[in-house]
Amino acid sequence: DGIKERIIDESEVKHVECSGKGNVLIMDDDEDLRKILERILKRIGYSSVITANSREAFSAFIEAEKNEPFSTAFLDMTIPGDMGGKEVIKNLLIVRPSFKAVAISGYSDDPVMADPERFGFSAGLKKPFLKDEIIRVLNKLGI
Repeated sequence: DGIKERIIDESEVKHVECSGKGNVLIMDDDEDLRKILERILKRIGYSSVITANSREAFSAFIEAEKNEPFSTAFLDMTIPGDMGGKEVIKNLLIVRPSFKAVAISGYSDDPVMADPERFGFSAGLKKPFLKDEIIRVLNKLGI
């Protein structure tokens, strides 16, 4: 579908630089999107853990806190039959109040996407997004 194609289309990328250091949590119900985001992050120097739902995301976050805490997370706002990113970030911030996370959604009318900071996020990315947009967000977060 168009989202997957646009994310990996690097012909439009302006080659924005980033630090490429850190461990990133990804929560999205779309397996292809998770793998593409993981691959992009790896190419620009980040390690990541991909999860499909809130249970996996919480478990990965708590485990990472013991050794190599996540630098950030990309949390999908809508996970059918499960908590979305809006609920997940509340719980992650209880564990680490300074945690910086990115809201991701294909629904532009989602109120979180209009004002991510109000909901505990440090930034938001509307799907479909390009590699350079991912890098810009990571730079904005200082990660």
